[in-house]
Amino acid sequence: MAVITLYRQTIQEAARAAGGTAALSARLDVSAATVERWLSGERLPPTRYFLLAVDILHEAQGDRAREPGAG
Repeated sequence: MAVITLYRQTIQEAARAAGGTAALSARLDVSAATVERWLSGERLPPTRYFLLAVDILHEAQGDRAREPGAG
């Protein structure tokens, strides 16, 4: 998998987990336009933001694992 694809998919999944692009941009403290550029592949997110997106996914995964009937 190409790096750009991995980064874009991670940001896309993090946006979904956060509740949308606007919610993700608020959590990352960046503009919605910046997140849109990452999602389009126009730009790669800096490593710091990529890792924060991974953290958001990890949190969401933990939340799902704690839901009744999960597992």
